[in-house]
Amino acid sequence: MMADAYTQAVEQAQARLARTRLALLAQIRRHAPPQRESGVQADGQGSQDSLWAVLRRWWQDHPASGVLELVAPALQGYARAYPGRTLALAAGAGAALVLLRPWRLLPLTALALTAARSMPVAELLAAWLAQAKRTGQAAPDRPGAATG
Repeated sequence: MMADAYTQAVEQAQARLARTRLALLAQIRRHAPPQRESGVQADGQGSQDSLWAVLRRWWQDHPASGVLELVAPALQGYARAYPGRTLALAAGAGAALVLLRPWRLLPLTALALTAARSMPVAELLAAWLAQAKRTGQAAPDRPGAATG
């Protein structure tokens, strides 16, 4: 009798552990960069892909990303049920943004510094240089240099 209860508890714990592992793997796969072939495309698609990868990573680290992930299911349901209202609300929010111009409340330098701090400039530059190296193009090291 005691062995049956113990065995059942162990099986429940193992099942819970398996579900947790699967959830963790799903989360990791969702945030992992997409796998690409080793070949570099000649049409510049590789640099565009690396730019998107950097921007995707930046968005995943952005605080608004988490809020949007929480709210998105409710908003999608509302948008499917009431597409006209959703469009009207979006147009109203855009009009209010244009009329109120909240960016005028902050100095331009503060906005530029905030944007510069939040952008992964080093990662963008590293991705661009790595792409130039892979394609065999020389990265311009001085202003006015030819860009292959």
